[in-house]
Amino acid sequence: MEVRVSSASRNRAFSKAIQRIRPSIQIVLDEIGSTELENPTWSTLLIALTDDLEPEVLNEKSTDGGVLQLLAGFPALSDWSPGNDQVIRQSILETIQKALIQCELTPADYERLKSMIKSVP
Repeated sequence: MEVRVSSASRNRAFSKAIQRIRPSIQIVLDEIGSTELENPTWSTLLIALTDDLEPEVLNEKSTDGGVLQLLAGFPALSDWSPGNDQVIRQSILETIQKALIQCELTPADYERLKSMIKSVP
């Protein structure tokens, strides 16, 4: 299952921070994409991160042709600078983990993917 993450925001600092961190997140997304799942429900999971919604919000936007699209709220941070990258990265990884729950994976598949996410420094 391929996982893609994008951002949607009017806050330029938020968008730039997500783009800056993308390479470190892409490593785990590629690992997830190359993992054979027992019973994948979706071929692709698209997650759009936005700071316009509360962090606990995870809305399904569309499920078409094997693609699950989710709009995910993201914490409104006051510091989007590189010095805060670890906090931003961790928030992205937690959001991906929450999104995987929506994919209705087998418990074994979910646990394998969750452990991959947890292993990111």
